[in-house]
Amino acid sequence: MTKYEDNSGRVSDQQIKSFLHDEDLATTKDPEEAIYILRDGTLVSGEFAYGGRSEDHRCMQGLISESKNMYRNDEGRRKFWAALQGKTEMVMLVPESSEALKAKGQSPTNKQRQIINQLGYSLSDYTEKMNLTKINTRTPKKATEQQINSAKAAALRHKSLGLGR
Repeated sequence: MTKYEDNSGRVSDQQIKSFLHDEDLATTKDPEEAIYILRDGTLVSGEFAYGGRSEDHRCMQGLISESKNMYRNDEGRRKFWAALQGKTEMVMLVPESSEALKAKGQSPTNKQRQIINQLGYSLSDYTEKMNLTKINTRTPKKATEQQINSAKAAALRHKSLGLGR
């Protein structure tokens, strides 16, 4: 877990604001320059200048623990975006296409909906929402010798079939 996540894996708006401060990321009052809307209506700036933005949506990658696997493969990226939505419930804004993006099953707050309506953006699902009840925050039990031997045998079968690197 990162220092911004609580024991259940969630990230509060206050913790997101701490992350923004720590990473020198800006907020804005102008919805047309925002790339995220927090639950409380705070807008994360896309740092617009000369008609374009200099901040990418990936600027949030250090906020949650799933960031470390983001660049391994497509599955890592999918899990990152699902976890980001599940843990923060931010709404992503894409000013270039006038879209507001959320996780499937996510219910934007009244403040988020108000800003989306003010902008006239369409609201769409772009990822599954990570189910936080599946996050195990307990210390795992030590594996038994049988479990270890079973895992070793599976790894050997995997290697002998030419699967993996």
